[in-house]
Amino acid sequence: MKDEERPPLRVVLRNFLNHIENLESQISPDKSYDIEFQALKLFSENVKGLKEYSCLEGEKEINRKKNRYKDILPFDVSRVVLQEYNGIPGSDYINANYIKGASGSPAYIASQGPLPCTVNDFWRMVVQCEVHVIVMACNQEEAGKVI
Repeated sequence: MKDEERPPLRVVLRNFLNHIENLESQISPDKSYDIEFQALKLFSENVKGLKEYSCLEGEKEINRKKNRYKDILPFDVSRVVLQEYNGIPGSDYINANYIKGASGSPAYIASQGPLPCTVNDFWRMVVQCEVHVIVMACNQEEAGKVI
């Protein structure tokens, strides 16, 4: 989308806030969020079939154990590529994608919480990408265990 076609940021934010208010006004907001998440998950599955949104790196056998959730993989086109360790296959992989900011250029990184086997990769990414702020947006419990 060209810049002149992109709606102003205030319009995007207003639409987003209206959408959240609509979800919150539902009889069962939690169910509304769950339904939306499932719809986004289905959309993501459909998009993965398109070449420009492939997830081939995350599907590689060497990288599978590095994915907290086996069904949520980074798109190859926007994934964070770590500096590779010579001779170590998959050492450039982390389950993380760059996200465009309001200007349309990469401004954020979305990453799954690190697993015990990916903690070092997570901190490599933080240093390599010169991350200044880390926000954890998830529950502290997963599958009945505190994480």
